[in-house]
Amino acid sequence: MNNDALEMDIRNDNLNNLERYIPSPIKGWSWGAFVFSWVWSLSACPKFWFLFLVLDILFIFPLTLIPRIWLGFYGHRLAWMYNMSQNTNRFKREMAIWDMWGMIWYITISLSFFIVFIIYLILN
Repeated sequence: MNNDALEMDIRNDNLNNLERYIPSPIKGWSWGAFVFSWVWSLSACPKFWFLFLVLDILFIFPLTLIPRIWLGFYGHRLAWMYNMSQNTNRFKREMAIWDMWGMIWYITISLSFFIVFIIYLILN
């Protein structure tokens, strides 16, 4: 099935059946989408970037955490549906870079908070 026919088939399908168009290697947790929500969404699913930008600027913790977890679960799927013209290997390489930097940033920030907390406990 060529890309034009696939896109038309997807447009005519309902959202519940879109999972069948996503290759199984694409599915999985997206650290890049979870950590860098609005920056990631600029390249992967630009329809949502403004929402994530506003939530990050306001930094209302529960309101930022819920969409970030949703993006973590569905980030790769959203990016694949937006960038369907790519081949699977190229897509996986790009998402691996986002995931690597997302994980590095998440671990660095978590360790920083942990170290600050330990120093606070020691000094008090």
